[in-house]
Amino acid sequence: MILDAYKTLGGVHPETAAVNNILAFHGVTAPHTGKPFTEALLLGIGGGLGSMFILWEFEKHDYPSIVLGRNELNETAALYLELHDLWRGLAQAALPERVDIFRETRELLDRREAIRQELGGEGLEDIRPLNDRLHALKGELNDAFPLNGSETAALFAEIRDRLEGIYRAEIGALASLRSSGFEYN
Repeated sequence: MILDAYKTLGGVHPETAAVNNILAFHGVTAPHTGKPFTEALLLGIGGGLGSMFILWEFEKHDYPSIVLGRNELNETAALYLELHDLWRGLAQAALPERVDIFRETRELLDRREAIRQELGGEGLEDIRPLNDRLHALKGELNDAFPLNGSETAALFAEIRDRLEGIYRAEIGALASLRSSGFEYN
């Protein structure tokens, strides 16, 4: 089924972004703001990241703060911060700046996310033209992919290598979480 009026708000985490977009499409808003839910709120409703493991980054500090009084999780928190950087690096590698259409796509996605974070649901009108342009770029890419066979193979190899590194880092972070005695289901 194709929903012509469906517009995405973007997002950081695929799972919560999908839920957020579906709720916004159906007009569901947060009762305390009247605006679409934020991913942070959706994570909280779902039990939080790792349920009871909350990582805060404050702009004035270069370090994570753990909110739950368990200092043994500081090392684990640092590992999850590193994972954030690895995932961000993967996203950037998937759209190499040296290719004009990929660079434009990155810029549009970054602009869309900045609007979403700053304005929430009130930014939907500003986001729509960005989504329209992203949709047009998708069509252009489907019609004429800008990389030749060897460039595509090199891009996929880089993405594979990054994913393997992320996998190893995720396993390490999970092992650190388990060794701290933290229980989760």
